[in-house]
Amino acid sequence: MLYPGHRLVPKAAEWPYFLAVVREATGSSEAMVDLLRTVLRLSPNYLPARVKLADLLLKQGDQTSAEQEYKLCLDQSPREAYALLGLGRVAVEREQWQQAEGYLGQAVKTDPSLGVAHRLLATVYDTQGDPDRAAMSRARAQRCGRFRTMPDPWMERLDGLCYDPMYLMVRSDAAQQIGDAKKSLELLYRAVEVAPNDARPHEALARTLRERGDLAAALKYARRAVELDANSEDAVNELGVSAWETETAR
Repeated sequence: MLYPGHRLVPKAAEWPYFLAVVREATGSSEAMVDLLRTVLRLSPNYLPARVKLADLLLKQGDQTSAEQEYKLCLDQSPREAYALLGLGRVAVEREQWQQAEGYLGQAVKTDPSLGVAHRLLATVYDTQGDPDRAAMSRARAQRCGRFRTMPDPWMERLDGLCYDPMYLMVRSDAAQQIGDAKKSLELLYRAVEVAPNDARPHEALARTLRERGDLAAALKYARRAVELDANSEDAVNELGVSAWETETAR
């Protein structure tokens, strides 16, 4: 399979990984399994790629292959919380409650902030007829806040290399959801930089700035969004809201 950069650096695992990540973020997951397998052939020790492959296989219903990939992660890093979480998910889908409890218990011991593991543990305890422990796990999950994905240094590099505004906007939204407001804003500014004639990132940046109280900057980008696409309902609406809030604040 050919991918950007293949001819220049055919042994560089980052290129097929970048392509897989962009496809995932923009909702085009075709060929992702092949791309991730290429990554792992070139760089078998990059755990985020293996976990991503395992998660994708599990989502596609291939429990056996997903389980194998998660276990390969543990061979390399026995306390990898996201691999333990994945094995817990596999066990839950198979209704293997004792195994699920074991894997998920190890996951939250390694990373107590992994709220999704606490929620799955609550399901396991409910099934085992232990409502008190289930309630305790749900309370812990509630305190953990939003789900955070596995740290991924290569993906962080891609943010600075990518010229796809839609990918950058998706990444901005993901950063916002986990409470990283600074990163979210940086990604939107980059989206505007790489696509100066696209109304969509301008509108998204205007909305984000307005929500954070920077009304002057919001109005600037909202106006630019309408200039770029006067038929965009989102851009026109954002300009109206930004203008009204700016006037009200005076």
